[in-house]
Amino acid sequence: MHYIAKSGLKFILFFGVLFLLALIFDFCEVFFGIIFVLSVLFFRNKISKMILNDPSAIISPIDGKISQIEQGELNGKNFLKITIKKCLFGVGVVFSPCESKILSFSKRHGLFLCDFIKNAQALNEKAIYHFENGVAMRVIAGGLSRELSLENPGFSYKGDELGFLGSGEVVLFLPPQSKITLNVGEKVSSLSTLCYL
Repeated sequence: MHYIAKSGLKFILFFGVLFLLALIFDFCEVFFGIIFVLSVLFFRNKISKMILNDPSAIISPIDGKISQIEQGELNGKNFLKITIKKCLFGVGVVFSPCESKILSFSKRHGLFLCDFIKNAQALNEKAIYHFENGVAMRVIAGGLSRELSLENPGFSYKGDELGFLGSGEVVLFLPPQSKITLNVGEKVSSLSTLCYL
């Protein structure tokens, strides 16, 4: 089990070296020590990965708050659209919401604007997964993301680590008949059950 997100290792190593140099040269040790600890917390992974073993269950791909539940459209098809805004201090690892073959994965490079800026969603970097079971997942970067580090394993098991999101939101596109277990405004923990197909 990885206690640190893969994409965060280089940043933690960098701040760790800075902290070590600060200790050696007796220069701003407290400042660089705090930066190092914050980087470890920011890039931490889930310690416990208890996942409901139900093939129809869809789990939350990230820690956050449900900001929207509505009917939506993607590629001409109707979906139930759930938007999860990532919590600032939540775990930023993006997990696979289901067990399925990944039919396609595409990434569109863009900006890293803060959420409150107009048109940030349209201009920010984003990626989308299309799963064989009819589920799709869009990941949109936010202001604290310096890169959208995601990968396509071809096939994902429920709870597999797909990448990291510093800030932003994840949008799930689910079949219209899906049964949601949470409401708008509720906080959701990654790997917890979000709905049933």
